[in-house]
Amino acid sequence: MRGKLKKIASILCALVILACCSPAGYAHSGRTDGQGGHRDNRNASGLGSYHYHHGYSAHLHPNGYCPYTDVFPSRVSISAGKTTLGYGEECSVSAAVSPANSCSTSVTWKSSDENVARVSNGTIKAVGYGTATITATSFNGKAGSVRITVKEITAESVTLSGIDEGANTVPIGESKQISAKILPENVDNKTITWTSSDNAVATVKDGRIQGVAAGTAIITAAASNGVSAQVEISVQEIVAEKIEIEGPDEVVIGDEAQLQAIVSPSNTTYPEVIWTSSDANIAEVSPEGMLTTVGVGEVTISATQKDVQAEITVRVKSIPVEKIEITTDGEFDGALTEEETTQLTATVSPANATYPDITWATSDESIAVISEDGVLTAVSKGDVTVYARTVDGAEESIDVHVRSKGNPVVGAGVLCGGGYGVYKATQSIRRKKQGI
Repeated sequence: MRGKLKKIASILCALVILACCSPAGYAHSGRTDGQGGHRDNRNASGLGSYHYHHGYSAHLHPNGYCPYTDVFPSRVSISAGKTTLGYGEECSVSAAVSPANSCSTSVTWKSSDENVARVSNGTIKAVGYGTATITATSFNGKAGSVRITVKEITAESVTLSGIDEGANTVPIGESKQISAKILPENVDNKTITWTSSDNAVATVKDGRIQGVAAGTAIITAAASNGVSAQVEISVQEIVAEKIEIEGPDEVVIGDEAQLQAIVSPSNTTYPEVIWTSSDANIAEVSPEGMLTTVGVGEVTISATQKDVQAEITVRVKSIPVEKIEITTDGEFDGALTEEETTQLTATVSPANATYPDITWATSDESIAVISEDGVLTAVSKGDVTVYARTVDGAEESIDVHVRSKGNPVVGAGVLCGGGYGVYKATQSIRRKKQGI
């Protein structure tokens, strides 16, 4: 029993001696918590109020990683899509942490001059001319960097598209669209200036070439630094092949008719025509092709373009008199006494007849005569026919009996054989008034 007690006492003494000889780094107060750390409220370890042991000297865990149990980054390398950028251009950037099994592979990005280049979410953006260093730093201070240069990127070449192989033609008055491309595509100034060597032949704006007059012109597309591309444009006239005149071939005198000149092809450079009439006494034609008739007959109307001509023949017709109606004064009964007069009036239909003028005549001027204005005068005893005629062949007539001065009229008859003449004239007047 004494031997056992002696042995225990020896062990306790050894422990006390070991504790007294231990370095200050192993001193702590409090118990190990769920994180494997110890509270050292008196900071006996000299590391602060919280530190770790788990088989090693008392130590801290910077950023939560243990320098004894975790693998720390030893190197950071950067890979950028480009190291030279144009103003406003962007490129990708990435960082690789070595070794790959490091406890943390995340890095913190930073630009040495954010007025030149900025970095965010794996992208570098050029914001100003100059140089800047982009740095990626691990949690333990390992860093990698890349130098970015931002400079003006100028055009190296200009190419044209929309042009034809061989001759490039544009008709007068028409246009052709072409385009220009600057290489490299990331040039800072993408402005293209278009010019024509002869604006009197062809003009150009934003690549649209407008033909003005026959000839050739050089169209140039130039970048801001003077690099350019050119194409020769031939401006040509589209020559008319034929003209067709559309319009009536018959027109009533006094009417108008619109004539149309159809020039082919439809895109003829000079579609304007000059109108002419072969006889202005029959029809006249305006510069716009309006035909105005002034006389009866046939007339040739011509439409002349710079290269071709067409003609049509138009017949101008009259409006014929369809009916003549002869009326008398109220006292006339179909008979006159020698030397007696009466007024006859002729009315033509239609009212717009071309030749409405009346020519008067009698069948026997020894019995009766009639003036130009229709005054009928009895000359001697007998029967006579009075005619009203127009120049286009219309005619109407009435019969008149002339009695002697010594033969008085009794009722409806005429004494001494004159009754038949009065009856005949009266019936003739009635027929004309009834349209028989």
